[in-house]
Amino acid sequence: MLAQLRMARADQTYDRRLLRFTAPDLLIIDDLGLRPLQHDEPLDLYEVIRQRYERGALIHPARRNSHEGPARRSRGAVAAVH
Repeated sequence: MLAQLRMARADQTYDRRLLRFTAPDLLIIDDLGLRPLQHDEPLDLYEVIRQRYERGALIHPARRNSHEGPARRSRGAVAAVH
């Protein structure tokens, strides 16, 4: 998603591409946090979340370290943003 938004900035299709991520009833953002956000990525992520607020569901599966054990991992398995 963030790579697509970065490319959309370059070819002037940002608004149309952003709509693609904000229009569906449900957006699942996985693998967030595997690497630090760079350049405009924090702004792009904020804009997706801001535009989805009150419009549709957003799910971000939480990643837990393996040393935390299965019980602790399962309690925080899914975080949902209104």
